[in-house]
Amino acid sequence: MAENVPRRPRRARPTRRAPRAPTDSASRANATGATDARELLSRLSRTLDATWRTLAPHAARALAFAARVPISAFGLLMRHRLVAFRVSHRVMWWAALVVLFVAGRALLGGLETAPWVDRVHVQFTVGLILCAMVLVLAAERRLRVAAFVLGTGHGAFALLAWLVSQP
Repeated sequence: MAENVPRRPRRARPTRRAPRAPTDSASRANATGATDARELLSRLSRTLDATWRTLAPHAARALAFAARVPISAFGLLMRHRLVAFRVSHRVMWWAALVVLFVAGRALLGGLETAPWVDRVHVQFTVGLILCAMVLVLAAERRLRVAAFVLGTGHGAFALLAWLVSQP
């Protein structure tokens, strides 16, 4: 019974229509601009698609490598953490020494002007915190003694800055 039912003929697929002939100059510009925009979007879509298909495998490899680098760097740091801690203690000590030099020069060189007082207090506080961290965390006795002496210098200069800033 289903064999006797006539089939509908297939419709032909629509082809791209030619743009209509514009009637005036404004509609002509609109029709040309619309086709140009469609063509531009089509080209852009094809270009982006081709670019993605080309770069996707390389991007996946690059991301896999980028994920391995921090893990291996962390592993290297954990293997040599004693050296890393010792280097960081020395960097903190040298940073505190630079802060003492810069803030001390500002304090002793500019006693007649007062705008530096706020900055000097902050600088001496940062230097004192760095010295306290080295004093607490360092394993070597000579580094702890040097941090104590440097921290004493920071404290003395901070006291001097406070005394100078008082009316």
